Amino acid sequence: MQKATSTSGRIAACWYSGTSFNIDVNCTGTAKHRLALYFLDWDGNTRAERIDIINPATGAVLNSQSVSSFYWGKYLVWDISGHVTIRITRTGGANAVVSGLFFSPSP
Repeated sequence: MQKATSTSGRIAACWYSGTSFNIDVNCTGTAKHRLALYFLDWDGNTRAERIDIINPATGAVLNSQSVSSFYWGKYLVWDISGHVTIRITRTGGANAVVSGLFFSPSP
């Protein structure tokens, strides 16, 4: 990923946990937003994960996807609105990891 500052160079960063972690996303208003998560297994640790999009008010799982074999990076994309919780759960490898979270208006 490219640094946000005017300096050149790239950075490898991530959120991670040995088991699972949540990302709380609250989009105000009724407009849909495109949400993309970027996954990178940069050290080749054969990670595998399940990503659940959850309605925090009811606990209902709105969508569930799995990702594995992401040494070269993979994106998962959703169109969301309102308040959701993203739960990342390790299903294989050393830990659960997300390397980027991106928003844009839905097309």
